[in-house]
Order: sequence, then C-alpha cells, then structure tokens
Amino acid sequence: MRRTSRGSVLATAVMMSVLFPQDRALATSPQHTANGQALVERMCTGCHSISGETTKVIEGRIAKSFGAISVLPQYSRENLKTIIQVPNHPMHAASLTEGELEDVVSFILSLH
Repeated sequence: MRRTSRGSVLATAVMMSVLFPQDRALATSPQHTANGQALVERMCTGCHSISGETTKVIEGRIAKSFGAISVLPQYSRENLKTIIQVPNHPMHAASLTEGELEDVVSFILSLH
C-alpha cells in the first residue's frame, strides 16, 4: 500500500481550489454556521483567535486567526477540511463528524 504524504494531499487541495474556487462559496444555512462557531469556540480558540489579524505563536508555529485564514485564497473549503483532518504539529486532530467538519469550515469561510 502506498502512503500519501500530507504535502501531496495539501498540494492537491490547493490545486483543486485554484481550478474550482467556487467551493469557498458553498451555500450553508445560518444554523450550520452557528454550529460551526460553537465548535470553533469550544475546540480551537485556545490557539486561534476568531477575528482580526491577531496571530498567536504556539510551540514556535504561527496560529493565524480564522478571520485572516478566511480571506486567503489557498484556504478553500476542501483545503480547510484537509488541514483540520490531517493537521501539522502542534495542531491537534479534531474528532468531528462530517457534518461538524462542514459546519466548522462554513463558519471560518463566513468570516470573509
């Protein structure tokens, strides 16, 4: 079995976001966005701030705010899902259902 590296997964996600940028604007309901916000506030704000350009340094790595992440074109819906599911250290993997993952990504992208 061939092992896929995180770099190749992210490279594919970035390429897909360039080829198919519409995935950033996938329509979601206000309830999904609110669910995503609640999950982010509970699971992510120890390292990431929600709005603004504020960044934190965690174990020598920069943890950008979700507001800053939301405006960067390389962070497509699919790319964000990949990063959340297969994070780089020191970010911890989040145990989320597919629906919760979609809600978190919808919330992050709603900040744009």
